[in-house]
Amino acid sequence: MPELFIAGSVLVAPTGTQQWVAATASGSAGETVGVTDAAGTVIASFPAGRAFGAVFYSGPAVADGGSYTITVNGASVATVTEGTNVSGGMGGPGGGQGGGGRRP
Repeated sequence: MPELFIAGSVLVAPTGTQQWVAATASGSAGETVGVTDAAGTVIASFPAGRAFGAVFYSGPAVADGGSYTITVNGASVATVTEGTNVSGGMGGPGGGQGGGGRRP
């Protein structure tokens, strides 16, 4: 399973069956963005390449329906459930608001 970690400005709900987490979270270039599982294990971490307002991660350690904490520089900024859109935070083309829900 490939791994994908993005810190950007707009979240778009993915299609397909691979597990993922997404959250509205902001930070600056160079800050460390992380994803921690319910047991407290860091499953992914990377330095942001630019200022961001949203985080998306998909990788082999994300379990269907699992709970994850998004961190910026080690501080918790969001707790999310796998496959659940960020209420009011997802955007489609042009950054329009999306509804909540699980992946198809």
